[in-house]
Amino acid sequence: MESEKPNLGRPNSELEKAAFKERLKNIDFLGGIKAGEEAVEQQDRETKTRREGAIEVSSVIPQKEVHELKEIYREYREIAKATDYDVLSLRVRLGEDSQEYHQRAKARYIREMEELEALFDSQDIWLAKFTTDYFSHASDEGLKVDEEKDSLYYVTPSGVSVRIKKSEVNEGKSARNDINEKILFMKPDGSYSSIPEMGTFVEEVWTERFEEILREGNPQIFPSLITTYVKQEKTVDFSLPPESRVRLHHGHRVNVIYFLENK
Repeated sequence: MESEKPNLGRPNSELEKAAFKERLKNIDFLGGIKAGEEAVEQQDRETKTRREGAIEVSSVIPQKEVHELKEIYREYREIAKATDYDVLSLRVRLGEDSQEYHQRAKARYIREMEELEALFDSQDIWLAKFTTDYFSHASDEGLKVDEEKDSLYYVTPSGVSVRIKKSEVNEGKSARNDINEKILFMKPDGSYSSIPEMGTFVEEVWTERFEEILREGNPQIFPSLITTYVKQEKTVDFSLPPESRVRLHHGHRVNVIYFLENK
């Protein structure tokens, strides 16, 4: 299954840094603190090396795109609110432990998933639509396709993304996910692409700052604080906003690209 946190092995991107440091909190205090500090220092040195000589690039989400995303967000929240109300009503009426409740709740979540996909498919804002492989983790494994479990993504020209996590429905949960400020695609060599390519790993960043604009702010251009580092025409790393609550998603590999527009 896809993880909501980055791989906790040796961090190889800014995205994994926060999770890597979190892992160190669980190291045995008697024997691991020094080793943990050395690991963080090594990670910082590798980050510095990757960024050395790179150009810092910032992006702006244009006003038209923000406006369209706000409308999508409003309809998305209406669908979510109606679903949550219906599931809660079923739980109260049938009891959370009853088989009928679980069957009917799952059916309601399937309906929500279909409504979300129909909503996103009805928009012409997207640069790309694709899925990621539910099964494989390592880059040397063959790509598989499972239309009932693979996560479905939509991406705007500015790199804003939204995901429908289909596998959750099979477990009686909602497939909906938040709209993310930025998505990048990690290649086998550790560099990043801004567009989906077969076999690349998904890395998404949700920020509270962008969520607030979608929820409450007036449609306007949105200067992203997520900085990418470009060296020899390759994006080699990126950094997270310094003053915003963030949530990270390290996803699986792209296995189907439904469309990729030239916008």
